[in-house]
Amino acid sequence: MSISRAEALLRRLPQVTGCRIRADESGQPVAVLVTAAPGSNPQAVLADVITVLGAQAGLDVLDDQVHVVVLPGAGEQPLPEVEPLAGPDLAPETLPELEVVPETVPEFEAVPEAASALAVEPLESEGRLRLVAYGLQVSESRSTAQVELALAALSVRGEAQGHGAGETPELLAQACLDAVERICHGRVTLRLAGFRRVVVGGVELVGVVVQESWGREERLQTGAARISDDVGRAGAYAVLDSLNRRLGRILAAPPLDYQID
Repeated sequence: MSISRAEALLRRLPQVTGCRIRADESGQPVAVLVTAAPGSNPQAVLADVITVLGAQAGLDVLDDQVHVVVLPGAGEQPLPEVEPLAGPDLAPETLPELEVVPETVPEFEAVPEAASALAVEPLESEGRLRLVAYGLQVSESRSTAQVELALAALSVRGEAQGHGAGETPELLAQACLDAVERICHGRVTLRLAGFRRVVVGGVELVGVVVQESWGREERLQTGAARISDDVGRAGAYAVLDSLNRRLGRILAAPPLDYQID
């Protein structure tokens, strides 16, 4: 991906007002200069920049290559001047000026005050989970669903089992959650909290509620998919719909480790 495209991706982050990426002759970034809106958390902005460049632009950068400057708010004193970067590949006199997006041309529509309680996810994964293959085996004592999901070049299988030989269309949805947990390498625990067939506007859908457990925190994700000829497959698609927008944030976080005394 080009440097200009990577800069455009960074400017889509809600707290970023401007950025400039300096690259070497091979196209690898050597410095990322970012300005953030007043009141922004510089560490959070730094983490979002590194994640977007790695997950969406395919550019690997280190913490010390990203420099975040938080702009002062109204009535605040200007930030003290910072010594320019210096190094074998970046001389002070060659530093580019930061490009600041004018406030009169915002890229995002402001959220009304009445909707300020809604949490907006600042990072989404550009890659999407895909259902590659699925199967269902039924015996007198149990039913087993297996799925194969793909994320970019990664392919992972998931499985779910149910007792008895009755109709269990939610098994494919549960198998998808098992595969997503494997993709996330233990960062979250996912549980199918709700599964229902509904008719909306004359269209039959499958709606799901997924409970995401992150350490001691929990949150609910929802998704839906239209039923064509297979309720189970629609349930699988509904699960992917509930998690695709959230996946980038999950993968950006480090795995949780607990120390037991």
